[in-house]
Amino acid sequence: MGLRGFLVMAVVVTGLAGCEKAQAATLVGQKVSLPDTYTHPEYLISAQWLNHHLDDANLIIVDARSEDDYDDEHIPGAVHAAWSQFSFMGDPSDKNHGLLLPDDQLAREISKLGISKNSRVVVYIDPLDGFGEDGRLVWMLNYAGIDDAAILNGGIRAYKNAGFMMSSKSERNDYGSVIIDKDKTIYATTEYVAANLDKLKLLDTREREEYDGKKNYGEVRDGRIPGAVHIFYKDFLDSNGFLKTQSDIESMMIGVGISKGDEIIVYCTGGIRAGLVTVALKTTGYEKVRNYDGSMWNWAADDALAMVK
Repeated sequence: MGLRGFLVMAVVVTGLAGCEKAQAATLVGQKVSLPDTYTHPEYLISAQWLNHHLDDANLIIVDARSEDDYDDEHIPGAVHAAWSQFSFMGDPSDKNHGLLLPDDQLAREISKLGISKNSRVVVYIDPLDGFGEDGRLVWMLNYAGIDDAAILNGGIRAYKNAGFMMSSKSERNDYGSVIIDKDKTIYATTEYVAANLDKLKLLDTREREEYDGKKNYGEVRDGRIPGAVHIFYKDFLDSNGFLKTQSDIESMMIGVGISKGDEIIVYCTGGIRAGLVTVALKTTGYEKVRNYDGSMWNWAADDALAMVK
């Protein structure tokens, strides 16, 4: 997945609960043996690595925060993109609401960022304030056939806390060239989920109140998909916005009855928070995981599909 073929990761070790933890763990072409490292660390980039490689010719940095936050300050060279520009956006009662655009439109929107097939893309947000938009874009790029896409672990907070310079200069890259080459193994449709409910492990990553049917973000019905278990998406992050250790994530998953051999469907309201969790699970060795980008916007819009509270 992200940054395969030329794995370059700075090793970032921070203390947590008295233990050292690896936040990123590869050097050039070689995995590093560290306690509690990740099965696929190539999905994560450290602030140190990014700062060292800002001038790489094929590097594209994407700021997925709000446009106002981007205008205020951003990582030098970063372009701005919102997850919504790659998706159908209308009324939540529309069954297409939140879904990825058709191939030709999706390719055009991705190319606008300067991305081509062989680009290295690093996406960031403020992970403590965002909704997992970085994960949504990395998942989307992987689905579209852009393999070398990764999240900035710890987000813009990690970059600033490392003391690196910020910019307020608006950036725009030359058009890239993208032909969509779908990886359907990481994508779930409403039809697929409905037809395979008894074979899948469903992970609801919304707030507990949403899962219990007491709150929503525009869905036409409240509740959850039958059989779904719950882990809030931010529970995959530590208090500083870094991805939790692999053992921490494995323990959470075991706690809700999901193992690495299961086929996992991750959902939320519109596949944003679920996008982050999909990338987190891929990073930690859950190979059979799909993001349901329609999520509750689409499921709840179809009265023929059951929901529970």
